[in-house]
Amino acid sequence: MKISDLINVVLFVCYLLGFTCLPSKAQTIPTSSIIDVKEDDRVATIYWNSKTQLYDYKYDPDKVNKGIHSYMIEWGKVSTGFTDREITPYRVFMIQPLDPGVMYQARVYSLDSAGNKSAPSSTVTFQHDATRVNDLQTRMNGFFEDFNQPMGAFDEKKWNQSYSGCMKIGSVSQVINNQYHGHNIIASDKCDRGVASSRVRTPFDFTNRTGTIEFDLDGAKLSRNFWYLDITNANRKRDLTGHTALEINGIPPQCDPAFLLRILEREGKIVIMLSDADGYLRTLTSVYNNGACGNSIKYCTGENLNPVPNVRRHWVIKLSKNTLTVHINNILVIDANLVTTYTPNGIPYEKAQLNWLFFTYNTGKENLPFA
Repeated sequence: MKISDLINVVLFVCYLLGFTCLPSKAQTIPTSSIIDVKEDDRVATIYWNSKTQLYDYKYDPDKVNKGIHSYMIEWGKVSTGFTDREITPYRVFMIQPLDPGVMYQARVYSLDSAGNKSAPSSTVTFQHDATRVNDLQTRMNGFFEDFNQPMGAFDEKKWNQSYSGCMKIGSVSQVINNQYHGHNIIASDKCDRGVASSRVRTPFDFTNRTGTIEFDLDGAKLSRNFWYLDITNANRKRDLTGHTALEINGIPPQCDPAFLLRILEREGKIVIMLSDADGYLRTLTSVYNNGACGNSIKYCTGENLNPVPNVRRHWVIKLSKNTLTVHINNILVIDANLVTTYTPNGIPYEKAQLNWLFFTYNTGKENLPFA
């Protein structure tokens, strides 16, 4: 039988069975468009297609409407070409570390479900710019840390670090990585609540004023991971605080110490909690005033702030005895009143200690070796 006759037989069988056997015309993959490049200290943040589109790791309309399943970003020094690449499902990426005084370039490809590439975006150029961090160093007159140091441990003269007994040996660290920023990594083990705490040794003094706390953070992306900034009275130093994060059946957990103020980020939501004189931790309800969008930060006007791994956004916290505000990338996410029935005059201290905590609950159940 001739090859042509065999093909005709196959096509006839497909016709009888109702199958499509001819190859379909390849769908054109939309080309991405880089819309913003933010130069910073040792890093550049690149946004493409949209800053505001509502997508997260569970649902992405571009997969449904455009056939885009992920993106490939290429970058390198202008002098050497596109030497590095990474695939990401997100529309934002941090290129790091950047060498000072060197010009870099980048471009983005859209990828379909089979990994086929679109045409490249236009190429953008950028370089290291320390202006913002130098300004922070000037303004942060109580405590400052930029982690612009070689890989290794945090400075023990600035930080005190501790862990819960449930952390998995060999899967916990708070270190400076090779990209000039700090990393928190932890997994829980046989007991299910793993905690890593970094306490700033310098007290935070906001006596008779509104104090400012600023930092860059990506966030706790999945439901079993929590990030806390715990603010407590500086007259009693402690490295670990209570970690039952949420009220159960309306009953607040006992947190200890008294009047702990907790800023909690988890899976794209910012929650404010405050304990009473007996250490019972309650979730505050009057915290999203004046349009604050912390109850679901992917809906914030101006930018979808849902956590993206290793993409750090700038947080600015303003705290007085009576009020708390939080901005992320200049977007108001928390505007809270700290006057409650159990704190009628606001929080009863004006010198605090700050604990930066990462908490993970049954890490392996989210199919992660560590968080």
